[in-house]
Parts: sequence; C-alpha cells; structure tokens
Amino acid sequence: MIIPPSAMLIIYSFVAEQSVGEMFLAGVVPGILLAVAYVGSPSG
Repeated sequence: MIIPPSAMLIIYSFVAEQSVGEMFLAGVVPGILLAVAYVGSPSG
C-alpha cells in the first residue's frame, strides 16, 4: 500500500510506541509523493 495506514506502519507504531494517528499523518505526504512519482514515471 502506498497511502497509509499500511500494516507495516501500524506495526511500527506499536514497536516505536507512537500514536497510529500521528504515524498516519506523518506518512500522508510521502505516500502522495510516491503515488505522483509512479503515475508520472515513463512506463517503459
């Protein structure tokens, strides 16, 4: 999954003892940037 919450993000939040909501907010911008990069990249 590109946009959180992904399973790894939730597991990491428990291991790092951080809020899942805060981890979600921290992952939104990188997820959107990755999605834009995938859509904008040449396909071959």
